[in-house]
Amino acid sequence: MPLRPDTLMTCTALNEILNLHGNSIRLIDVRTLNEYIGKTTGYSYVKIAGRIKGAIYDQTDGIFGRISNQTAAYDNKTFIFPHSNYFQEKWLNIGLDSEVNSFSKLVFMCGTGWRASLAAIYAEYLGFKNVAVLDS
Repeated sequence: MPLRPDTLMTCTALNEILNLHGNSIRLIDVRTLNEYIGKTTGYSYVKIAGRIKGAIYDQTDGIFGRISNQTAAYDNKTFIFPHSNYFQEKWLNIGLDSEVNSFSKLVFMCGTGWRASLAAIYAEYLGFKNVAVLDS
């Protein structure tokens, strides 16, 4: 059981809330552009490429996959996430603004969940509320 179960979303739960509240949910795909457009899955064991209908490409081209360890993602001495300005700028370009936060749920997705988890941590650090990770 996760420490914060409210941050974990299953595919079934996502389908339910998209059907009920589609316009107020933001599904953010943090994979590479080639994964997003269906050119590759990014994983040898995943056979079906593409994206979930309505998913928004986050424009960072899979950077969360290149932030490979906790030290690079978070500085324990200064309590600063070093790339946060970069993400804030990219996310503003796709209409995500932590000051406005006009959606009921912000759901991050990737291929297996670890990149989306890192994106969710950054989103909360930047002030977003109701953040979740899609766990397929």
